[in-house]
Amino acid sequence: NNKQGKSVVFKPLLNKDDDSRGRVCFLEWEHLLTVAGNRKSGRHLVRVVTGTGAKHQVRAMMAQLAKSPLCGDLRYGAREPLPDQSVALHARSLHLPTVSLGETDMKKLRFVAPIPSTWSQFFSLKESRIPEIKY
Repeated sequence: NNKQGKSVVFKPLLNKDDDSRGRVCFLEWEHLLTVAGNRKSGRHLVRVVTGTGAKHQVRAMMAQLAKSPLCGDLRYGAREPLPDQSVALHARSLHLPTVSLGETDMKKLRFVAPIPSTWSQFFSLKESRIPEIKY
């Protein structure tokens, strides 16, 4: 089990009696930083890239396939809630190459947001400790 970085593709199992169609989901993750404890039993900051926007995709796939539920995510296996009852999931960077906004070429734009302020309190994480991500 390599938690340094890994990619998975999840294809839904279809039941012949069920006419609903699940969709194929893609998830890639990379370990960026151990923020509490040690590499084996600590809390970690990971970069996650998805190819789809399926509801709960990151939460479910990290818990089920990576065996690493998100901090505070009681629904998917976290041991305890965060003090504010949130889930430690944050869209640090968004790229919307298929969206059109008038004359704006969205293919070239990337939106980046700072980490949530509560993370410095919960995880002793500072913006300056986060490695620069190459896109």
